[in-house]
Amino acid sequence: MKIGMFKNSDLGILYSEVRDESNSQGVLGIDGTFRTRELQLSSQIARSDSGYAELAKLDWYAPKFIVTGKYENYDQNFDIERIGYAPWKGVTEYYLSVGPQFFNIGPFYTLTTGVGSGRRKEADEPSWGYWINGWFSPEFKNNCGGSSYFYKGKSYEMNRWYEYYQTTISFWSDNRKVFVISGNVWYKSYGFNYRREYFASMGTNDLYLDWKVNPSLTLSFNLSNTLEWEPDGDLEELSWVLRPTLQYALSKDFHLRVYSEPNTDTHIHQFNVLLSYNFRPKSWFYLALNETRNNTEGKMSPKDRIIVAKLRYLFFL
Repeated sequence: MKIGMFKNSDLGILYSEVRDESNSQGVLGIDGTFRTRELQLSSQIARSDSGYAELAKLDWYAPKFIVTGKYENYDQNFDIERIGYAPWKGVTEYYLSVGPQFFNIGPFYTLTTGVGSGRRKEADEPSWGYWINGWFSPEFKNNCGGSSYFYKGKSYEMNRWYEYYQTTISFWSDNRKVFVISGNVWYKSYGFNYRREYFASMGTNDLYLDWKVNPSLTLSFNLSNTLEWEPDGDLEELSWVLRPTLQYALSKDFHLRVYSEPNTDTHIHQFNVLLSYNFRPKSWFYLALNETRNNTEGKMSPKDRIIVAKLRYLFFL
């Protein structure tokens, strides 16, 4: 149940319960959002049979500055797995950031920058981890833009404290053009590599290309690579994943999509074809083929092949 308040704000109450012959599970939630032209403050409190969760967020977009904040607290016993999804258990986190924003300065349409700081603790950790961060994000008047974020902090994993720094750089071009390009680079100086089961540096790079060949045909290409370093600093592995995609409108109502994923990391390659037919408003027929091949031994042997037909029909009552 949700109730509107103060023109643009609301208050809601939710209760959900699942019962069977052996037990039951219920959760009661109360949430509210207060909005003005520049400010939004939202909060949510939930109580289950075994624990509780709290969430509060602040977003203040004033003409010349931005303030954002977040508080999260999930009790270690907060269990709603039969009803819904809770991202963490036993985690408390605080975060606050502030910075100026500028409009129509030289070639920039918007220009924002700022600093922030946060603390985080999981239930089994001996004390609080922390981080500080800064960012710089320009958007040009030609609709191109970019952003860069830098973090430095101290964290706890696998019964060990460690210090790290982390950086992310991204860019994008005008998505209204025939050819669109975007990408990002991410690097973390130190952390636990769960696949290799040791502490070391790691990073990823992504490049996205979209070409609107004509109003009916779009070609897309995504190139990703992952870099993993050994604890002594030598490069452990550089793996690549390619994702070419073709989207073609056979007619106003028939659409074809062809997607593939050559993967030099897992050597499990995928191929997918989807044909969709919009035969009436909000009603669709789908026919899909998905094939997976295993190249771990260099033989490209078939792993899975699935053909699916699906009908979605909207009834008007």
